[in-house]
Amino acid sequence: MVMFETTGHLIIALGKTLIHSVWIGLLLLAMLRTLLLAIPGHLANLRYLVSVASMLFLAGSVIATFALIYAPGNHTEGHLLMLESFRMVPQIMVPASPSESPLTPNLLFLLCSYCYFAGVLFMLLRSAFSYSYLRSLRKTGKRVPGEWKQRLEKFSASLGIRKEVGFLQSDRVRGPLLIGFLKPVVIVPVGMFTHLSVSQVESIIFHELYHLKRLDTLINFIQLFLEGLLFYNPALWLMSDIIRREREHSCDDAVVQTSNDPVNYAKALVQLAEQQHYLRLAPGAGGSRRRHFSARIIRIINHKQMKKNTNDRIKSLLLFAGALILVLAISSFSGGFSISKQMERVPKKTHQEFAQAPLESDVVLQDTIREPQDPDPTEEPEELDWEQIKAEMEAARQEALEDIDWDQ
Repeated sequence: MVMFETTGHLIIALGKTLIHSVWIGLLLLAMLRTLLLAIPGHLANLRYLVSVASMLFLAGSVIATFALIYAPGNHTEGHLLMLESFRMVPQIMVPASPSESPLTPNLLFLLCSYCYFAGVLFMLLRSAFSYSYLRSLRKTGKRVPGEWKQRLEKFSASLGIRKEVGFLQSDRVRGPLLIGFLKPVVIVPVGMFTHLSVSQVESIIFHELYHLKRLDTLINFIQLFLEGLLFYNPALWLMSDIIRREREHSCDDAVVQTSNDPVNYAKALVQLAEQQHYLRLAPGAGGSRRRHFSARIIRIINHKQMKKNTNDRIKSLLLFAGALILVLAISSFSGGFSISKQMERVPKKTHQEFAQAPLESDVVLQDTIREPQDPDPTEEPEELDWEQIKAEMEAARQEALEDIDWDQ
């Protein structure tokens, strides 16, 4: 079993970690979906915490997998292995033999690693633009009139929030949202105070403050960070979708318990949804995708009559079965392609010898020294003159005796 076979090269170890993290993530996602089936729908906060723990466990399993595969004390063999993999690149166009595949597993791991670095760079640039957009919202927003600012401070104190919370309105947002952790700011769209009743506006403010109390902005930042590092993993995106959905459900439940008027709160969300779009950068009252929003409204109205969905059970069981099949497939792949087997094919050379070795090319150089040819069995051997050989040996002996100083 060589699923987690150690290697001394950083890039190859990273490539193997990327491949392993896919089936590990799908297995954890299947376990999460199965666990959520056992937790009632009205316990949204517990479901939210379990989902966040699963996401963090996935990130920890990726780090543990890399630590298990990567052996830092084996740098020399890993360096030679990488160079051997690059020597095989020209053979991809013209295979050596039809039965032997030119695309070696080590080369596949290298390509995965380099594609991963390119993807992380893209996600970092994307996050930088998103961060600049949020900063621009904070700078361009206008302060909310003093009456509503005082109400926000009153609501914040009632929830036990000790931080000073800013309150802005902006024409660049179509729905309320909360940004910042150390210096939090609630931003609402211009015109919300005129289109909604006083009780509806209060419920929206409570929703945003509950996000702040539950540290949702910090968790959302961790989500965005992990989505950038593990962008290739479909399990992480599905987990993030579950986390965002359960996050809104948790705040909805808190608002309904505070106001005790679910219908009025649902109407406020519907009126906001008519003019807003989904924004994943920051949590907010309207932070739901369109395909989840209708289910969210029904859940608020029927808060006390929640039932488990049969489709969720079927999806969870299919996902769990698919994850097991993927584990078996990855196991067979890792068992067939071994880095240690590839290392056995690499000749043991020093760094100097390996650097001086010429790369393979299509030009064949003829050797100027010919190898000795085997004698022809049909040719008669040449006869030797033994008398002449004896005379030459005797002359050599007499010459050697004359050179000896017998007195000494």
